[in-house]
Amino acid sequence: MSAALAAAALSTVNTQQVGVPGQALPEVPADAYGPDAVPLTPGGSELPAPDSDGGDCGEDKPEGVFPCEGCDREFTTARGRDSHSRQAHTADATEG
Repeated sequence: MSAALAAAALSTVNTQQVGVPGQALPEVPADAYGPDAVPLTPGGSELPAPDSDGGDCGEDKPEGVFPCEGCDREFTTARGRDSHSRQAHTADATEG
């Protein structure tokens, strides 16, 4: 390795910083960001705070009981009933 290459390698190693627990991270230079970068809010996120209704993901949650058509079991969700039907009653549909 040439002396110039070794010096360049050492200078690169010396410019890197190591994070220390309990200390703030060093500032990142502005040229490290792309031209379309948008600064985050002080809370650390651009997303609005979730609603206070329990964090509904936009899905309507059906209420009630979902009985299985193949047996007498009842489920609290349609998804649970459908999963059960696919697993427990697949053989019933192919026999018939």
